[in-house]
Amino acid sequence: MAHDFTYIDDIVDGVLGALDHPPERGGNRILNIGDSAPVGLMEMIEVLEDALGRQATKVFRPMQPGDVTQTYADISRLRALTGYQPKVSLAQGLPRFVRWYRDFLG
Repeated sequence: MAHDFTYIDDIVDGVLGALDHPPERGGNRILNIGDSAPVGLMEMIEVLEDALGRQATKVFRPMQPGDVTQTYADISRLRALTGYQPKVSLAQGLPRFVRWYRDFLG
């Protein structure tokens, strides 16, 4: 399985960029905001394990109803409109989040 993991700073950049380019008065549009680069679930777990300094207990189960093998955001419309480009990779963002969370908990 692979999913599109997006760091919050990149999401904020996408939202602000979209706000700076509103649709015509009375109009609307749908824009995807994400990283646009799916990462395998096991890779994400490895990065998280490294950031936490401990191994996860993994329980493997068959695919569940509604599960999909891959998801990611198509950011082409947002990129064309605003120049949006995610900057924080999973390998950078997940350790940052872990540090923030540990600081937050005190």
